[in-house]
Amino acid sequence: SEELLREIEGNQRRGLDGYLRMLGIRSGFLYPVQKNPNKRLNPSDRTLEVLVMATIDVGAPPVEYRDFLEHLSERWSIVVGGRPGDAELLAGGGANVPGRALRDNSERFLDRLESLGLARRLADSVAVVGLLETAHA
Repeated sequence: SEELLREIEGNQRRGLDGYLRMLGIRSGFLYPVQKNPNKRLNPSDRTLEVLVMATIDVGAPPVEYRDFLEHLSERWSIVVGGRPGDAELLAGGGANVPGRALRDNSERFLDRLESLGLARRLADSVAVVGLLETAHA
């Protein structure tokens, strides 16, 4: 922790906000600030693995995708768009996102988790998320 404090203090020009922004960009959670008003979060594969591990207890059975989205919102304040009230929640924060865009985002997020072996779609249109047997290390 002392090394972290030295790094932040050594970067007085950027301060704590700049340091946290740099960490967000390096971890794949944030894109560099651009003139594009449509900001997006695109975590790296490793970040997604850590996020799933930090959201679902190790050794716990996989959870349904909709429950995983609820846990993401409760624990990390991450809104993917797959829950019924997400559009209203975002609108309350000043981000008016069409429901269709949120549903599409949720589908892309699930596709990404599935490609990493962190989710699986079941035959009955239900998906589960967790540390599945096919997940890579």
